[in-house]
Amino acid sequence: MKVFRRLSRTQMVVGGMFLGLVLLSVALAAVETGTRRPAANPTVVVRRAQALPHDPWAEEWQRVSGVVLPLTVVSTVNPVEGNVQVKALRDDRSIAIRLEWSDNTQELNTLRPQDFADAAAVELATQPTGACMGMLDAPVHIWHWRADRGPGAREMATAYPNMHVDGWHDDTGQVQEVFGDDLYARPALVVGNRRALPDKGGLAENMIAEGFGTLTTAAEQPTSVEAVWKDGRWAAVFTRSLDGDPQFEAGSQLQAAFAVWDGKQMQRDGMKYITDWAVLELKP
Repeated sequence: MKVFRRLSRTQMVVGGMFLGLVLLSVALAAVETGTRRPAANPTVVVRRAQALPHDPWAEEWQRVSGVVLPLTVVSTVNPVEGNVQVKALRDDRSIAIRLEWSDNTQELNTLRPQDFADAAAVELATQPTGACMGMLDAPVHIWHWRADRGPGAREMATAYPNMHVDGWHDDTGQVQEVFGDDLYARPALVVGNRRALPDKGGLAENMIAEGFGTLTTAAEQPTSVEAVWKDGRWAAVFTRSLDGDPQFEAGSQLQAAFAVWDGKQMQRDGMKYITDWAVLELKP
């Protein structure tokens, strides 16, 4: 025989409060990790164009409607409020995603240890996942641009205009005359350190992540980027083939998030400004 005990009013109130706190915690966790379904988020419509403008300030972009997304700061002292405007176009072969954000200075040279570069990134996912580096079996694909990877951004004379040296490496091969062997002159380059590789102006770094600590450079690097600073604003256009990983198909929807780094605030790595998930919708 089952015996049922009537709950007191106090027990029912406490139980209801506990259940409410559990539900609230689950909802907050979903927002924090960015696992909300994309249908609830803003939509960036990718419309078809006859040709894709690679110049970020081309007049064609002014005729494209976009979405303005608020930026949230991560691990930065004295942050500033801001947003990023996102526009996108595609033709029969490629997709172009344009970001524009405010920055009253441009940080290009990072040869000194106290200097950090301006940067931006596009994050894409084909299924609900964490905006902070994805999840196991639900990866994110990241296109990352840094302002210090363009031609001339690593000029030693720019960082130290009053220095005097007997010789250092430049693209003319001067190091061979002074040291004779790259192994001694540029060991980081010899062992394949990516930061020591020659400038790759015009290319974004493609990366993949499945959670914190898993960020890895992709085997293929198919994404090009052109970024121009003008009148206190950066604009960058990322361009990639529709084929690849992830695949861009007409009528499809992908999750997309965006990030920018402000070098003068010493932002780097996880110190940055980020958006929540948006929807990237490719019109037929």
